[in-house]
Amino acid sequence: MRRAVSSGQPALISRRMSPRSTPAPASRHTSAGGNPKAVNPAGYYGLYQFSPATWRSVGGSGMPHHASPSEQLYRAKVLYKKAGAGQWGCGGHLHD
Repeated sequence: MRRAVSSGQPALISRRMSPRSTPAPASRHTSAGGNPKAVNPAGYYGLYQFSPATWRSVGGSGMPHHASPSEQLYRAKVLYKKAGAGQWGCGGHLHD
C-alpha cells in the first residue's frame, strides 16, 4: 500500500511501535488523510491505501474505498498480522 497523494505533504509518523501494535485510526492519516473514500491515481484505495489485489488477499471484497471504515481497519489489521508494517510505505511506523 502507498500513501495518498492528495495533501502533497509527507506524513509525520511516530517512531513508537511495539511488536504487537496494529494499525490504528491514527495511522489512516498517514495513508489517506483520514478519508475512507480516498483514491490514489496510482491505484490505491481507502483509509489504508490498499491495492485491489492486497485487499482481496486479506479477505476483502469489492473495492476498499467502498467498504466501511471499520471494515478497512479490520482488513488493515489482518494485513499487519500477515505481513508487518512495511506494507504502508510510510516508514513502517504505524502507531496507536
